[in-house]
Amino acid sequence: MLFISSTLSAFFALSYLSSPTQCSPACAGAFAVVNLGYAVHVPTSVNKTSTGLRYANYNNIRFAAPPLRNLRFREPAAPLKQDGIQNGSAPPFSTDCVSAIPSFFPDLGISTRSWGQEDCFFLNVRVPEGVKKGDNVPVLHFVHGSGYVYGSKDFEGVAPDGTGLYENLSPSSSQKFIYVASNYRMGLFGWSSSPSEDMDSNIGLHDTKAALDWTRKYISNFGGDPDRITAMGTSAGAAMIDLLLVEKGGHEVLPFNQAFMSSPCIWPRRDPTHQQAVFDEVLRAANCTSVACLRDAPQEVLFKANSFLITDVGDGSTGALGPLTGFTPVVDGKYIKDLPTALLARGSYNRKVKRVVVGNPMREWGCHYMSACQMHSLRLFERPYLTLMTTLSNASSRCINIPQTSFKNFHGIG
Repeated sequence: MLFISSTLSAFFALSYLSSPTQCSPACAGAFAVVNLGYAVHVPTSVNKTSTGLRYANYNNIRFAAPPLRNLRFREPAAPLKQDGIQNGSAPPFSTDCVSAIPSFFPDLGISTRSWGQEDCFFLNVRVPEGVKKGDNVPVLHFVHGSGYVYGSKDFEGVAPDGTGLYENLSPSSSQKFIYVASNYRMGLFGWSSSPSEDMDSNIGLHDTKAALDWTRKYISNFGGDPDRITAMGTSAGAAMIDLLLVEKGGHEVLPFNQAFMSSPCIWPRRDPTHQQAVFDEVLRAANCTSVACLRDAPQEVLFKANSFLITDVGDGSTGALGPLTGFTPVVDGKYIKDLPTALLARGSYNRKVKRVVVGNPMREWGCHYMSACQMHSLRLFERPYLTLMTTLSNASSRCINIPQTSFKNFHGIG
């Protein structure tokens, strides 16, 4: 296992390196029509890197049923059958889950601080030319971050276009891989729950697990190997991968066999009174008294409540990004039995994951995450994994610094 502490202002090395050249529609003929059983997809577009490698973008594939009405505050359900051929075309931001940016965040270059919709269970698949069903190439599945409250598989800054990694590959390369990126519910839609209500907890985590399950089940249709999936995430995305490693005390069957986490720091809350306090704030903001009322409420009511709790109320003073009371995962006793630090210290983690790489920006948010949590977490990871996992370069886990020259073809993103 390798622990990485970068001196870059941003360690994570997915890239925006180039704006790939758009290929003509005729290029799509080189890529498969993919039949998933419940839907048939063709490439949304085909791009070409500066090295001449073309790759297809299969955008906005549904990995679960729309989480509407009675599926609000529930674990994801199986995707519904779609008629016709899907090309994944959609306007920008129209497939994002409901998002809201806290007021204390800097300007992110968009015209609004709240956007998105509930019908957002979509993922993107990138496939290099020449990869076909049966090739069984490796798969990289990326989970975006941003404090459990905003972002998406497409949102620049939290989910970079990982296909920039293809810039190092030529059309004849033997190191081709498939890239997947997925959405999950955030804010009150993904991280509010009450033990006394008929609802599931840690919903956003279940969304991410469902997307990874989809990748394992369907990626072979694109030419990917379901037994060689690396789950990769930053910030909240990395924290969810961390939570999956300790889900059910490490006894959950996971749909990936490697993990790469950057800044996995926003831990779940253990205190059930805090969990209830968050839910009570949601009820008040939506003018409701129960989860049944929330399920019956129009989307715009919950959209405004979410925006109010995150953008207007949230000031970051409680140490969690989101509303004043904090939208984060919770220790629910069922899936997440304790804090990850405690579970790791007890050795209660999934031992079938072959490799784990953990990293963080040295100066992210002024180093306070680094000093408060990440180095402590790295030490806890080091001890149990030391004798169980191989590393990238030797037989013992270690912490290293990665200089900028190591990523000469990439821009860090933080």
